[in-house]
Amino acid sequence: MAFGGKKPKIMELPITGQVNDTSALLMGGIAKVMLGELVEEARRVREERGGDEALPLAPDHIREAYRRLRLTGAIPQIGKSVTR
Repeated sequence: MAFGGKKPKIMELPITGQVNDTSALLMGGIAKVMLGELVEEARRVREERGGDEALPLAPDHIREAYRRLRLTGAIPQIGKSVTR
């Protein structure tokens, strides 16, 4: 199983209360790909701002990367939309 034998509570479906192993594996894979894209974009942001590659990513790099990915549609919008 993808989560070491335990499925996170957030994955429990409100209707059935259960998530099968295939769904858990799929959600884990999707999350891993999304996180990989976010880290890649955050590294680009750090590079654009002249940051040192030896230092870890800063929170502002990750926030900017998330904002950019949202604008391109790589990360779906959840909840109410706010136009700015």
